[in-house]
Amino acid sequence: RRSVSVPRLARGEEPRFAERFVIGPCGCGGPYNFGAQWGWRRWRQYLDWVAKTKFNTVLCTSPGAEVVQHRVDRRMNLPTGPETPQERARCALAHRILDSMRQLDLVRITPIPGPSVSDAFHEAYPGARYFKQGWLDLTAPGWTLHPADPLFAERIRIFIEEYAKEYGTDHCYYGPDPFPEARFET
Repeated sequence: RRSVSVPRLARGEEPRFAERFVIGPCGCGGPYNFGAQWGWRRWRQYLDWVAKTKFNTVLCTSPGAEVVQHRVDRRMNLPTGPETPQERARCALAHRILDSMRQLDLVRITPIPGPSVSDAFHEAYPGARYFKQGWLDLTAPGWTLHPADPLFAERIRIFIEEYAKEYGTDHCYYGPDPFPEARFET
């Protein structure tokens, strides 16, 4: 039997692509919100896994956006209550998550608010351009701010300013898509 000498390959050590993207846990509502239920220990396990498997860009909805949303609502003169102790705790957890991501050189992609708005928003800005959107036939159609309306960009600008004040500027943003199963009324 003959053997051939082959140099050692380090495929797992040297990823082929500069950007290696993973969709992280969802911290929003619904049946898939496992990220919102995690404590620091589980988040750290997840971030360690992300780094060890050579991902470097994470799209994730971590806890803490509620605090920012209160500030956005206040700046837009919308009714909002004070931040609750639970929201402040999730904000503190989000700081730990982001600090850990920075230490691991992970890029964070943060979702901005979608176009859905509350009845209070619609009442405060009745002249804006809206349409109604529901999810399948399971939810009643709610107000959706049209992306072409200038108020849409203003709301996102305020969100990014407030998010940057709380969590820094070393992450990217993305705008969520409407659900493909959405039902629209114009």
